[in-house]
Amino acid sequence: MQNVYHAVLWQNLQYTGTEYCRLSDHYDGWQLTGTALLLLDGDPAQVCYEVTCDKLWYTRKVEVAVEMESAQQSLHLTIDKRSDGGWQAGNWSLCGAVETSI
Repeated sequence: MQNVYHAVLWQNLQYTGTEYCRLSDHYDGWQLTGTALLLLDGDPAQVCYEVTCDKLWYTRKVEVAVEMESAQQSLHLTIDKRSDGGWQAGNWSLCGAVETSI
């Protein structure tokens, strides 16, 4: 069972949107899980994300899923830290990437 250390809900005052996220321990590190509800190009969208870090806060994995009714499709992206320190997204190597940002 994961221990939740912080949970946050906030509303973006500059743009239309609300976001919830929680930080919890995760096996040998930390996990930040969140959902944002917002307008993308005027269309309602849901963005779900999960960031997994080791105990020293180095990012190991990022997953993002975007759903928009107008697009009638979903986008799912997973980025993994390789053993050589590089990043991999499916069959693509993200050359030169040091850290991720969502």
